[in-house]
Amino acid sequence: MQVAALRDPEWRAYAAAKDVAVLYIHALNPFGFSHIRRTTHENVDLNRNFHDFSQPLPVNEGYRELHPLLVPPEWPPSAANAQAIAAYVAERGEKAYQAAVSGGQYAYTDGLFYGGKAPTWSNLAVREVLRTHGRRAGRIGWIDIHTGRGPAATASASSPAATIPMPWRGRGSGGAARAARASRRSTTAPRRPHCSPG
Repeated sequence: MQVAALRDPEWRAYAAAKDVAVLYIHALNPFGFSHIRRTTHENVDLNRNFHDFSQPLPVNEGYRELHPLLVPPEWPPSAANAQAIAAYVAERGEKAYQAAVSGGQYAYTDGLFYGGKAPTWSNLAVREVLRTHGRRAGRIGWIDIHTGRGPAATASASSPAATIPMPWRGRGSGGAARAARASRRSTTAPRRPHCSPG
């Protein structure tokens, strides 16, 4: 997608006319790219790693309860394990289950959506890139492109924001003063689970 944007003169002209500098950062998680994972080599989910680690980290009580079921000692999980997860969903609802699982957690290094105990290499690298190239910007908007969500080859916004043109699909979402995320599933890669243990 970045290559397509770089080769799109209309997109470049539009950004220049709006006095917008576009900085492309590729392969922020090289380990994840290489191993078809959303996590780093430390099993850290970068989307949950941007915290002030000098302060207490969030506690996810729902995940604490589910962790033994989500990362069971044997794989594939037993029928009893699947039934226990189904019972949790039946009792508390799918939204509560989804929030507990994907909300991020900082207690289980082998768990899902683990946020880490300190900034990862990728976290530090992107901060250095922004210090180097973004220090003169009055405002910075952030568009996070990743796979595994929504229909193939379409953009999907994770938060409301102003609309800006996107080179891959006409129009999409972006943000000026705050981060906005857009995600897209690769048209060439096979469908993969959003998260996978290990």
